[in-house]
Amino acid sequence: MCRRASRRFGGFSSLSTKLGSRCTQRLLEITVTSVFRDLGYEAEATAYSADGGIDVILRKANGSTTGVQVKRVRSAIEVEQIRALAGALLLGGHTSGVFVTTSRFRSGAVSAAARLRDLCMPVELIDSVRFLEALKISQRPLYASYEEWEEVFSNFEEATIYEDEVAGG
Repeated sequence: MCRRASRRFGGFSSLSTKLGSRCTQRLLEITVTSVFRDLGYEAEATAYSADGGIDVILRKANGSTTGVQVKRVRSAIEVEQIRALAGALLLGGHTSGVFVTTSRFRSGAVSAAARLRDLCMPVELIDSVRFLEALKISQRPLYASYEEWEEVFSNFEEATIYEDEVAGG
């Protein structure tokens, strides 16, 4: 499983370059589902094919759903892929979305996600670095206290600035 890959490759920095080549698309979808479950979400992987563009569904207590699209690719995610996710979310009746990739997002994709957020269809972007941080957190034993969790999570949030934002693009 992809989770074991971090041990095999000696850490998350080397894993980020090898994750895409070591896991099949389906195995990555199942791993993403597992990580969301470990983080406290009610998560379900959809069928491998004919899934309407949604690979994982996150269910909330109020009945709303978040559609997650998972892409195992080496090239950066383009704006068109974010637009396709938006269409899949709308057609699937989801209230929000998450795009998880083994790659990174181009500035146009980041801008499209921001525009969708402004239009009340929030789409969260999780690149390889951010996903591996979530994987690292989900594998961790239970936190001793809320303060310990808060410290780890605040560091996680600070690490999610995208290269495009830093470069001003």
